[in-house]
Amino acid sequence: MLLDPCPPAWHFHEYHETLVAAGPEAVYQAMRELDAGRSPLVGPLLRLR
Repeated sequence: MLLDPCPPAWHFHEYHETLVAAGPEAVYQAMRELDAGRSPLVGPLLRLR
């Protein structure tokens, strides 16, 4: 049995992009140093899941 007919047909498409004025190394370093769990917004959301 194929699952192709089961999912709904989507009638929209979204695309998001953010330009960052930094090189890939700087962005990667910032991502590695980020502690999202200490964020006042992200922390509670992580605890809820």
